[in-house]
Amino acid sequence: MSDLKIHEFRERAERGIDVPEMADIERRGQALRQRRFAAAVGVLAIVLVAGAGVARVATDSTDAAPAPAKPPSPAPSSTWDEGVRTTADLGEDVLRRGPSEVGYGPATVRFDTRSGSWEWWGMGMGLRRTAHTVDRYAATIFFLQDPRVRLQPCTRPRVKALGGDPDRLVANVAPLLDVAHTTVLQGPRVVDAFGGTAVHLRLQTDDACQEGSEGLFQLGGVDNGSAVNPAWPGRHVLDVWHVVATGASPASMLVASWDLNGTSKHHAQQAALLDSMRIDFE
Repeated sequence: MSDLKIHEFRERAERGIDVPEMADIERRGQALRQRRFAAAVGVLAIVLVAGAGVARVATDSTDAAPAPAKPPSPAPSSTWDEGVRTTADLGEDVLRRGPSEVGYGPATVRFDTRSGSWEWWGMGMGLRRTAHTVDRYAATIFFLQDPRVRLQPCTRPRVKALGGDPDRLVANVAPLLDVAHTTVLQGPRVVDAFGGTAVHLRLQTDDACQEGSEGLFQLGGVDNGSAVNPAWPGRHVLDVWHVVATGASPASMLVASWDLNGTSKHHAQQAALLDSMRIDFE
């Protein structure tokens, strides 16, 4: 994902945008196919961001996009923080299979991608419903430094940070029990996760916050000094893990994973990626 795309993501994440009508998307898709045919080069993907996360919208069609007349060889690739390996796929950064590593402040996150359908967004990633279908996702994972939550109700924009005391792991996540537009399905439990210890909760979201003037988010964090406020409109299961540094400097990270009504295959891919993750603090 380019710096320009990340900058645009952050701007939209702060203010939210309206979701376009399906007819408009279909017209854009038709125009896009015409441009592809006329130019006979590459594949262009239109990224539509909805809400304050990366809730993206596209048509219901799952037809694979036509391939370029002469596919590049080798495929264009890029790196993120010199440790995340991606490849240009339909205009998006898609994670290559195998191990990757990325730094978030004092935290280093390592993971092993076994599916070729994960798009990389810098502060997280999304699982495509099919390998060649853009803008339609079955799951997503975010890494949030200095995590905070928006408390109920949305009409009163109250935001509270999670604690970072390594001796009070469960008490640190108390704000997660009162996140706006959520119901607690499973309360906080101390678990072995990411190569160490974390506190896990499972929430049911029924919408994103659209009331008030603070944007459409439920969770918040920081990415390289800029605010990140992910949320997914609609009814979804949200798993969160809070990891706290055990060193002298207080630091923590929230791993947030939305199940966007995926299939059993998608669930297996999501679980495999989460199981492969390791988080270390300096």
